[in-house]
Amino acid sequence: MKGLDKYFLCFFLLVYGCSSVDKNFENLLKSPDKFHGQEIEITGIYREKFEDLAVYFNGSSDKDKAIWLNFSKLFLSLNTFNGFDGAMVKVKGTFNKNDKGHLGQYAGSLDDAWVLFDEDYARLK
Repeated sequence: MKGLDKYFLCFFLLVYGCSSVDKNFENLLKSPDKFHGQEIEITGIYREKFEDLAVYFNGSSDKDKAIWLNFSKLFLSLNTFNGFDGAMVKVKGTFNKNDKGHLGQYAGSLDDAWVLFDEDYARLK
């Protein structure tokens, strides 16, 4: 019976971990006025495609549940994130509710955004 208990515990933790959402991101989407001009940290799905450089709240392609990323020119010129499209990332930057990204489709943007690595971050300007 102990082996079966361990199996259910592992299954529960796996399902819980996969279904959890980033509360910071969720709160940002619900109340963008509250976070305007503040430095924030969110975790989501990174997308790097033609005219789509954003972090999405979940796996959907709803741009109204995504934050446009304004990385520094150096960060982009280094192409640091090449090959990470679709990966779960943690980003930090200053939230701008007025800049809605390409064609004004996004929930807002992160200015001077950078990616956090192992609780340490590399801020490139």
